[in-house]
Amino acid sequence: PYTISQVGFESGFNNKVTFYKTFRQYFQCTPLEYVSRLERERALMS
Repeated sequence: PYTISQVGFESGFNNKVTFYKTFRQYFQCTPLEYVSRLERERALMS
């Protein structure tokens, strides 16, 4: 699996700060919060 920083780089962001700011504007949470939310939802579905 990719790290959050790798996802940002693969998405075309050249630095972590810009990726985090853009992600937060779009999803209203940090990338780590988003991943945690997905993991909780997957656990509930299984």
